[in-house]
Amino acid sequence: MAVLLLAQHTPLTSELTIYTDSQYVINSLTKNLRKNEDSGWVGVSNKELLLPTVAWLRSRTAKTCFIKVKGHSGDIGNDGADRAAGEGAEKPSATLLNLLVPGPLKTHGMRLSTVTHLVYKGIISMHEQKER
Repeated sequence: MAVLLLAQHTPLTSELTIYTDSQYVINSLTKNLRKNEDSGWVGVSNKELLLPTVAWLRSRTAKTCFIKVKGHSGDIGNDGADRAAGEGAEKPSATLLNLLVPGPLKTHGMRLSTVTHLVYKGIISMHEQKER
């Protein structure tokens, strides 16, 4: 959620460095991104936050970097983020987030090349049965 808010509130032409103790977040938005998109985000946890985050990050024209920091290690920024997350969790009502993904940045399902031969055959079979 924090990365989405940063991407939404940082000018698109300003460089953005995101410090996080979450290797999951970094990997989801970098290393695993293509695999997740190719699979149509099927089975991906937190896709409702990741999809708009990817869209906002892609809309940026300036450099965006992720830096991994050690959690609970006395890092002022990381400790402050943990406090803010704890305060957010205690709020009586949820903060409204803009989770809309602009049309041009939407992914359109699975990449056919990632679908196994068996699944492809099953889709063809179901289609043929509907035509009968």
